[in-house]
Amino acid sequence: MAYYAPCLTGFSPRDPRHPIYDPRLPAGFLAYEYRIVPQFSSGSDVLVSYSVNSLRVDASCLSENNYDASIYRPRFLDVALPGIRGPAGPIAAPPDKLPVQYRSPRVTPPAEIFHPSSAADTYAADNCHPGTAPAAPSLTLARGQRGGISLAWTMRPAGMWRFTLSYCDTSAPRHSCGHMFLWGVTSATLRHLVPGDTYTIRVAAEKWVPRPVPAWSPAITVTVAV
Repeated sequence: MAYYAPCLTGFSPRDPRHPIYDPRLPAGFLAYEYRIVPQFSSGSDVLVSYSVNSLRVDASCLSENNYDASIYRPRFLDVALPGIRGPAGPIAAPPDKLPVQYRSPRVTPPAEIFHPSSAADTYAADNCHPGTAPAAPSLTLARGQRGGISLAWTMRPAGMWRFTLSYCDTSAPRHSCGHMFLWGVTSATLRHLVPGDTYTIRVAAEKWVPRPVPAWSPAITVTVAV
């Protein structure tokens, strides 16, 4: 919406206004920060920039912007403002050099559910704040080999969960322990373990929120193959 002030001192509720553009974004998206770009504007011909953001998050509370980089970037409108005379002067020409073309493919979420898909979806408000913990993952032994263990776990609902895989060698004199930090995957292989030793292993899931609360799976005990 373009607002016209009758004087230089500001606007009033009675000032004329003109619709310029309706972005018609999907539910959960918002357009904001509309501004005239002065170096590419003159008289009634103006370049308007604005930004788009998404309030949608997956089940782990990670923003949809992290899946689709095309959402959170500036957009531009070439607008002729009504009721104003034509160009008042030259418009700065953009440089001839094109920006770098990024060819990496967009990250496509395979099975993630994004919230809110509508205004009635309260998942983000109910779940994406400090102090909330997800359901615990279910950990199983996928395969054992000499000096290593392959593990898998299930996490519902699907999302880009943050996982911590913790393992302790209970056969060692001082219970030697280690951790592995993972994002969005549901399997891992522990290598360079001591053949014949017994390990206690568990995995924790966390949401993408400040001060996340981990939810630990029940521990499993595995003896490394000799």
